[in-house]
Amino acid sequence: MNPDQKKIDIIVINWNSGEMLLSLMTSINDLNDKMYIGKFIVVDNNSSDDSLSLVTNSEWDFNVEVLKNNTNSGFARACNFGASVGSSEYILFLNPDTIVYEDALSAPLKFMASPENHEYAACGIQLVDEKNIPNRCCARIPDFSNFINSGLGLDMLAPNQFKGILHREWTHQESRDVGHVIGAFYFVRRKIFEQFKGFDPRYFLYYEDLDLSTNITKAGYKVAYLSQPKAIHIGGGCSEKIKAKRLSYSYLSKVLYILKHFPFTKALPLVALVFIVEPIQRFSFYIIRLSFKEALLSLTGYLLFLWSILSLPFSQRNYVQH
Repeated sequence: MNPDQKKIDIIVINWNSGEMLLSLMTSINDLNDKMYIGKFIVVDNNSSDDSLSLVTNSEWDFNVEVLKNNTNSGFARACNFGASVGSSEYILFLNPDTIVYEDALSAPLKFMASPENHEYAACGIQLVDEKNIPNRCCARIPDFSNFINSGLGLDMLAPNQFKGILHREWTHQESRDVGHVIGAFYFVRRKIFEQFKGFDPRYFLYYEDLDLSTNITKAGYKVAYLSQPKAIHIGGGCSEKIKAKRLSYSYLSKVLYILKHFPFTKALPLVALVFIVEPIQRFSFYIIRLSFKEALLSLTGYLLFLWSILSLPFSQRNYVQH
């Protein structure tokens, strides 16, 4: 594989990531396969911390380009902005709260570049926590029952009997075809990304990656999970600082996804699940555990979600494409 012919543009969205971004870039700088990087593009969503200065004041063995937004434009828009200034054959969307290991770039590149794998549009690698325990980072393309099982928490209670959106019943220790790999490490062919016009910018945070994987699989392409290459994914990252707002974005993006991909007869009960059942279940769970701070955060997140819905112009509330 000629590194001059097969290049990767890495896109990282930064919003007050602090030293996490520096740690990520240092881990990439230590890789032997950093030679495959075309551009390392940092899109800054109007950060107020010193994370960008930590990056720009350091020297790197790869081409770094920093793009600055005057406002927090959201994850999907920022990713599309970053992709628009690159030209490499492959794009890797990478979270700032990750640390990559050797072969994290070359292994997915080799897989995707193999002629026999031309039908694969995207792939991901094994994401582990700081104790090297695999995350459940792969998902199904949701159907009605998956959403119900996940919304009611049945997939957490009995994952083998009640299949949810995430592959909770599977150890993630072997490579296989999946419906979706999460956006913390999302390796995609540029021509496919551009074919679907990137991520849907209506998603501010969450579900934009699942939405793209849904479009990809509906078009007949495949998505692969590779278990050998690894990266640490801390999870939560900089959004850990805004838990309530993060939850409100999750609710809003879930509703958008449901209305976009399900017919009205199925979308209606699923939306009701998001509006009514999930918030009550989440709040009750924290109360039972005597986690009153988390209960308050969950209530605040739900109220922010309701306010965001009411604040939308009426023309933007109709997401249904059926």
